[in-house]
Amino acid sequence: MNEAQQTAGSLQGRLKGRFINMKQRTVFLFLMAVLTILSCSKPTPGSAPEDETLQTETGAPEETEQTVLHGVLLTEAGLCEVRADGKIYWKSQLNAGDTVIWTGEQQEYHRNYDNAKRSFYRVNADGDYWVQDYAIAGPAEPGVVVASGTVLYTKPEITAVVRTGNITLPRYTLVAVFPDDNPADEFIKVSARLENTSNPPVSERYIKVQNISTDPNDIRCVKLARIAAGTENPLAKGELLRNALDIARQSRYFSQISPDIEAEPVLFELEATNNLERLANGAGYIVTADTINIRDIPSLSGNVAGTLRQGDTFWITAKTTREVTLPAPEGEDKPQGVWYRAEQGWIFSAYTAPNPMYTP
Repeated sequence: MNEAQQTAGSLQGRLKGRFINMKQRTVFLFLMAVLTILSCSKPTPGSAPEDETLQTETGAPEETEQTVLHGVLLTEAGLCEVRADGKIYWKSQLNAGDTVIWTGEQQEYHRNYDNAKRSFYRVNADGDYWVQDYAIAGPAEPGVVVASGTVLYTKPEITAVVRTGNITLPRYTLVAVFPDDNPADEFIKVSARLENTSNPPVSERYIKVQNISTDPNDIRCVKLARIAAGTENPLAKGELLRNALDIARQSRYFSQISPDIEAEPVLFELEATNNLERLANGAGYIVTADTINIRDIPSLSGNVAGTLRQGDTFWITAKTTREVTLPAPEGEDKPQGVWYRAEQGWIFSAYTAPNPMYTP
């Protein structure tokens, strides 16, 4: 066999071997493909057949989450229930700023304790209950006034300033905010109820948006202070105020009040319960009694921080709105008045008069 024949034979052998290997590889790939198809077509335990999967995917559309409407408590109020006799009974207490699910349903019922017929709104608070209409507004979200002497408007226009009745909202007033009814970016609609005042509730008035906060922490801060104001137990009151302070220090709007609260916790209580009227321009007064005490809080239980004598003058920046009567020796008239907040401390108004040199 010559060299050419040997070369041809060797090449033929190599090609034959390669062909056999390719044939084996093709058979192997075919078998693997069959096994893959069989494993995919075989349902796994607990899985739905193909037609059921399609039925699920092409069935009824998924339920969309419904918007929950809230009612906002404008003041402390009872959560009530209607009983078999058709009268309404107190069940539990709600605080100003609390929210419940708002249904919008309104009915008149007789209260069980005085049989007076009053209007109530039905709400949901882990069950169906009723809240008297004066204490709730909705559908709305809670908010809190963050600026002193926030002016009210009858319409979202700068010329529509309220001129009679309640014309301003004090700082720390908890309100119901109607965010969807905001035709102008500068204003937002609110409702509120001021305590310790004979004026009617503030119903659907407008304020400037920069004077309101809807931050949950700001609302919690003021709610705690209001609850503290109505708490007689000193330990519980102190704990509530400390919690309020902790939140206030982290607030965008209330962090600056922390030093005042630490020195005079009662100041925050008074402001939070709308029992303090701040005077934007202040007012001058003169002492009419022989001597008068200056106290660190607006109460006879406060520490005496100093004294003023007859003829001394002072300037006040705020006063309490609720008139009080102080005790007096037998046979003497009991002094009546309010407390003035001066730079030196708190002074009782019954022993003072407007300074004739200034217009109070």
